[in-house]
Amino acid sequence: MFDSLSLPDKLTLFTSADPTAVGPELVTVIKVLYTNLPNDTAGNQLLRAMDRPLVDLKDPNARSLSIEIEQWLQGRERYNDGKYDEAVEAYTVAIQINPRNSGALIDRALAYAHLDQSIVALDDLAAVIRLERKPSLESTCATSTVK
Repeated sequence: MFDSLSLPDKLTLFTSADPTAVGPELVTVIKVLYTNLPNDTAGNQLLRAMDRPLVDLKDPNARSLSIEIEQWLQGRERYNDGKYDEAVEAYTVAIQINPRNSGALIDRALAYAHLDQSIVALDDLAAVIRLERKPSLESTCATSTVK
């Protein structure tokens, strides 16, 4: 459903959200969606739109998610400017906050590849594969039911 929306409609979902009314739900929705956004104009606009309402929440989970997204965006900006060392630093901070952020791992692998650090890049890609194979605790809990 989300993927079928236009970019303006996707942006509106986050820019029009009242963080105080939908705080926990907003954090949950962002956590489901944000790691799959590409490093392009639309993906980065959407990440920024997701981050804005998080800043207004007093929830520590929202604040942590906001810092992670901000660092990831900073890494993408540095990467797109050809500053691969600085990109790796920002991506690393985002990954330290959330080691399950497969998008940041892939982005960091690309930056490492530009720095001719192929072994480290492959380590990040292997981590992404491990994440894809091992279901997260959240998805396991969401699919289990009490009988």
